Amino acid sequence: MSVIQQPAYVLHSRPYKETSVQVTLLMPQQGKRFATFRGVRQASKAARQKQAWLQPFQPLQVAWQASPANQDWLMPNHLEAYGQIHWLEGEANLCGLYLNELLYLCLPLAQPCETLFVAYIQTLQALSQLTGDLTTKRQQQAGLLRHFELHLLQELGYPLQAWLAEQAAGFVAAAPIDPAAIYRLRPQGLPVYADHEAEVWDLPGYALLALVDGQDWTDKQQALVPLKRFFRAHLNLYLAGRPLGTRHLLQASLTHAKDALS
Repeated sequence: MSVIQQPAYVLHSRPYKETSVQVTLLMPQQGKRFATFRGVRQASKAARQKQAWLQPFQPLQVAWQASPANQDWLMPNHLEAYGQIHWLEGEANLCGLYLNELLYLCLPLAQPCETLFVAYIQTLQALSQLTGDLTTKRQQQAGLLRHFELHLLQELGYPLQAWLAEQAAGFVAAAPIDPAAIYRLRPQGLPVYADHEAEVWDLPGYALLALVDGQDWTDKQQALVPLKRFFRAHLNLYLAGRPLGTRHLLQASLTHAKDALS
């Protein structure tokens, strides 16, 4: 039997029986996979070291024997740290856990996701290197989360940015996109101009222009609020009503900070 070896990150873990841990991994060529690491909760020094590695944001190298018996549930026989952990503190840590929860709930099993895997690493790196005061950091976090949500939607088969670029070209051909206008973009359909109050599928022109541009959004803070609502509506199609605990924690953190300053 051949050996499969992959870089990996832990999305979710839980104790299993007396000495093992069940883990959901994210890997570039294997995608999201379930795995059981046996014996890592034993008292030995080697076991404690492996258990310490099985935490969020720690780059890992995982290997297992390829066989029909473990196609659905992996039984790795090799585990090691593969670089330094991404140290995320405070709200940045909640942002990282939000990424993990999105991937855990939305990604299908065993679907290769090399581009998304790179985007995940880049987002963790950026979250660990935030600079400035609290307001500036929150603006940076918001831009990073929106970009990752866009990457995830594209990975899930919803080519949102390319589709929007095509529609924006159509808008420009008919009339330039008005930053102050509202554009309705419903899933799986063509955008229809709307001049009434915005709903979840509506984007103001300035946000549509920012989305089509697809570059750094940290200097386009006005666009991030409607983009957050717009991406959430699309992601909810894949969440199928399942709540995100980290979303509530982030909202609670922001509310607590506002109360402390008032």
